Amino acid sequence: MFNTLNAKAVATKLAITGFIAGAYGRVQSSRETGQGAVEYVGIILVVGAIIAALVIWGPAIGSAIGGKISEAVDSIG
Repeated sequence: MFNTLNAKAVATKLAITGFIAGAYGRVQSSRETGQGAVEYVGIILVVGAIIAALVIWGPAIGSAIGGKISEAVDSIG
């Protein structure tokens, strides 16, 4: 009798474990579908934003940095 109960308990545990693993696998694979494309679009948007910022504020930032460097060099000598 103990062997029968033990076998049924093991079979039930394996069935539940298999069900959980299968459900997790289905959820995991459905969440990652198209993930690479989303990452590439994100990278392209960030690079585009950086380029736009440099085009808009580039000259002002460049002259500000150049001015600070000139001030630092002048204060040395």
